[in-house]
Amino acid sequence: MKARHLLLALIIALNVNSIYAFEILHQSSEVQNVTKGVVHTKNEYLTTSGWLDINILKIDLLDENVNITPIDAMVLDQKQNLPTMASNWGAVAAINGDFFSPNDNVPAFGPMISEGIPRQVYSTDLAEVGPVMNMATLVLENNKVLMDYIDMQVQIISNTGSIIAHGYNKVGVYLDNPVVFDNTYASSTQQLVSKYPNAMTMLVQDNKVVAHMLAGEPVHIPDNGYAIMFDDDRAREVLLPIGSDLYIDIKASINQDMFPTVTNQTLPSMHNIDFSIGGGGLIFKDGAPYLGPANIVGANVRNPRTLIANTAQNELLLITVDGRGQSIGATHEEVIQILSSLRVQNAMYLDGGGSTTMVARNEGEFVNTLQNTPSDGMPRQIINGIGVFTNNATGNISKILIETSTDRTYINEDVVLDIKAVDSNGNPVEISDYSIQVVGVDATINNNTITCQTGGKALIIVEKAGVQATAEINVSDNLMGIEIEPNTIDIAPNASKTLQIYGTDQSGYQIELKNTKVDIKDTQNILNINGKTITSSSTGTTTIEASLGNLTARASVVVGEKILPINSFEEYIPTWGGDTTQITGSVEATTEVKHHGEQAMQMTYTFKPSDNKQVAYATIDNPIYLPNDTLSLNMWVKANNTTDTLKVEIIDARGNVHFITMAQMLNFTNWKYLSVKLPAEVEMPARVSKIYTYAQTTPIEKTSTIYIDNLSISRGSREETGIEDDYRYDTKYREQFDELKAGEYAVNIMGPTLTHSLKLTDIMKNQISTALLKDASQIILASANNADLNLGNIASVVTGGYGTLTHKDVLSINLDTSSGGIRTTNATQWLQIKNTLEAASQKHIIITTNKNPLTQFTDTKEGITFHNYLSEFAKTKNIFVVTCSGNNTEVQIKDGIRYINTPGLNNIQDDLGLATFLQFKVVGNEIYYTFKNIE
Repeated sequence: MKARHLLLALIIALNVNSIYAFEILHQSSEVQNVTKGVVHTKNEYLTTSGWLDINILKIDLLDENVNITPIDAMVLDQKQNLPTMASNWGAVAAINGDFFSPNDNVPAFGPMISEGIPRQVYSTDLAEVGPVMNMATLVLENNKVLMDYIDMQVQIISNTGSIIAHGYNKVGVYLDNPVVFDNTYASSTQQLVSKYPNAMTMLVQDNKVVAHMLAGEPVHIPDNGYAIMFDDDRAREVLLPIGSDLYIDIKASINQDMFPTVTNQTLPSMHNIDFSIGGGGLIFKDGAPYLGPANIVGANVRNPRTLIANTAQNELLLITVDGRGQSIGATHEEVIQILSSLRVQNAMYLDGGGSTTMVARNEGEFVNTLQNTPSDGMPRQIINGIGVFTNNATGNISKILIETSTDRTYINEDVVLDIKAVDSNGNPVEISDYSIQVVGVDATINNNTITCQTGGKALIIVEKAGVQATAEINVSDNLMGIEIEPNTIDIAPNASKTLQIYGTDQSGYQIELKNTKVDIKDTQNILNINGKTITSSSTGTTTIEASLGNLTARASVVVGEKILPINSFEEYIPTWGGDTTQITGSVEATTEVKHHGEQAMQMTYTFKPSDNKQVAYATIDNPIYLPNDTLSLNMWVKANNTTDTLKVEIIDARGNVHFITMAQMLNFTNWKYLSVKLPAEVEMPARVSKIYTYAQTTPIEKTSTIYIDNLSISRGSREETGIEDDYRYDTKYREQFDELKAGEYAVNIMGPTLTHSLKLTDIMKNQISTALLKDASQIILASANNADLNLGNIASVVTGGYGTLTHKDVLSINLDTSSGGIRTTNATQWLQIKNTLEAASQKHIIITTNKNPLTQFTDTKEGITFHNYLSEFAKTKNIFVVTCSGNNTEVQIKDGIRYINTPGLNNIQDDLGLATFLQFKVVGNEIYYTFKNIE
């Protein structure tokens, strides 16, 4: 990840939650100068309804460095995407413009005028556009902004009178009325003649008619003249004798039907209009929401929107609101709220939906970057846009910008500098022959690459012609661990893959090791290894080991197919385990209900009322073997929504019997894929000997049916790979704790103490209680699934919802993410946890939650955002995020935050002896953790 040393602002929005119609939970903003007088702000809002991405170009109309101009494809009626359009025009930023017909090659609905010169204008009444469609126009004259429903009229004036033309460089599908063309878009009428074969042409030069062209006859359009084209049936009305005086007049006025109190108000004459472009309906007028007629596309639908507005501070705002993707878009009412927060005076819609696009230069860059996310997945072909330009030529270097490839590194690793420069107007300047100096550590410098040989804080100084810039990076000379990414690798035979090796420094930050020599070996010798690149030489599974000094890491490698079928019950069906006085049933093949192939296994069983555990099972006399490289056992199961538990019996190579839980409860009705990683103590090859279900108690007689199909195995290593085990090298982890000393205290956190598949006796409950009470001054039961334990008054039970608990210098926070994230569970928790953390004086923060933000949030962006928010606190506090899902104890360290999973009693063998809990020990200002067994 690049570290950006730019004009960058990260805003944590706690007090802006009432700005919009929806509540804002979190906001981040990145601000950059495009050029002097133009600022680009990229806003990302997490709202109660989802993400909302808004880009704003703020243009200072009083800054002489800035100019705005309507831009297009420079070919009549041709569409083009905005990045290409802006590049061809040389704009430093741009936004999509007016509405247009997506199906016809016809112009935009509104005008385009630049520096007193009309580029395209319709006579609004004849073309039935503009006010007729409740569509507004923006006019800029001498830095004064007018947005109104404006009538435009193109007049052909001669000594004999005047005729209203359909348009100026604008013609619709048909040439019903005369149209005036200059040579802005074409030097001749050849293209127009081809499109309108019945059109006659009257050529005008220096305001005199100089030629008549018959239908189908093209003509050159002079620089100081026009070609007036019309259907030949209009010749008697339009055609003037050669030598006649003729000139074109274009007038603009406020539409009196929309504003009857205005008496034919004439707007600035054409040569005084600096800029004009058409759009959609008015949104704001004179500082207040506009309540009159307005052309609004999908007013009550959250759509992508493009907006143009001005403020009382002589600013013009070009705004995009992304939608139809991760960003939710905005309704008309929400657009009003957005603009209200920006304190606009006037505003109108530009074309939105898939047309919504913004490009702008990033500071110091010569080329525009697409700044928003168009809903079509790519920039749409549009008819025109609004270009932003710098008026000044490039000057001398005024500011140097440094972007580093990382802000954290390890000794002897390369850090690459991206060095840019701008002049006093914020425009990019080519920069070379600058000096680079590194202070604080020993380093070598090779062009723009810095390699540090000693640890510490490195201050990078870049200087050119008396202008200086600095950047700082942290250099580690001591790693506490390494890891291979990814830690499970699938590779095709005879294919290659380059491994990424990361080191974790003492502060818990990851650094990619590219230059550092890491020894890599293959335990099964099925790979060729060249540096960090592995190439498969034969199929199979293996474990690769990476070592750097005394630090090691492992990863599982599968060469060839990852999933192998082992039985689909096509030729063999297991047998029913037998009836008893309490249990009856049958096992048979079924062709009616199957997931794959011709048939599946069906087991139907009846449990009579009982307070005792009852088991129904199918015996597999024809062995289903599990090969040596089995990692997981998989099957497809269809149940009928019961609370019964599904297990398999496996007999391993030593004859040991293992009972593996496939599903705690069969509480589903559709086909479901079940997969369980087998414990390392199951020695391969092994075989599946039974499939069985059981109920702990049966209050009333019940009959159930399950269907099983497609047994398969996942290949891989069952050693400690494929799970996060960063505790191996964590400086805050201890294998075990010494006895507590004066002033030290322990906090125990336990996962589920009640599982559906393991029935606890009173003796077992006492065992759990005794283990949790030992040394603890605070106990947190982090799961909602809890047995009745005797833990006294030092235990707190998580029952769902948001909650906090302070114990000495430890602040515990429960965050309910049971619905897949914070927002989807209870969005208010975002504001609650912000208020809690920003007011917290405690050194140690433990957050218990249902889902791991890094891996389990439904909204990945919300998970990353929450992690980034916590990482700011991790710079000064110890942050732990604790979950209690699944069957494995896991620790992942990222950016100084420790994500820990403690499964409690959950394990696939339902063995209390394998149950663990998490224990924290506070020693002065330090905190450590370990995992303790119940037995």
